[in-house]
Amino acid sequence: RYPETFDNEFDAEEFVKLRETYAISLTEACVVVGHEWVLEMVGADLAKCSQKASSGSFKWNEIEGNLFMLTTVAPRAPAGEDTVIPNMLNLLPSLPYPTSGPGALLLRAGAGRLVHYTA
Repeated sequence: RYPETFDNEFDAEEFVKLRETYAISLTEACVVVGHEWVLEMVGADLAKCSQKASSGSFKWNEIEGNLFMLTTVAPRAPAGEDTVIPNMLNLLPSLPYPTSGPGALLLRAGAGRLVHYTA
């Protein structure tokens, strides 16, 4: 996950490289455990984030981490055969988004990458 607050010690370039490595590993893991299992885990965690948000203990970086996983795994799901992705797409608008700062940008960019799965 991204840190909740950014400081001078945060190296965005290193983090992007780490994310690329995670994406490759996650894609390979889908071959072993199946994309369905990963999507179900992401869906369950997003539902927990939604519950936390309604109680006021919201952390934007938890949602962003799940969006990263979702956009990495979703292309492996056959179009129209998956039930988890539509449920998550319905859940996303109910999640709180920061109104400014890096969290606002990263969450909106993550949600924007999901436009491919709305048709």
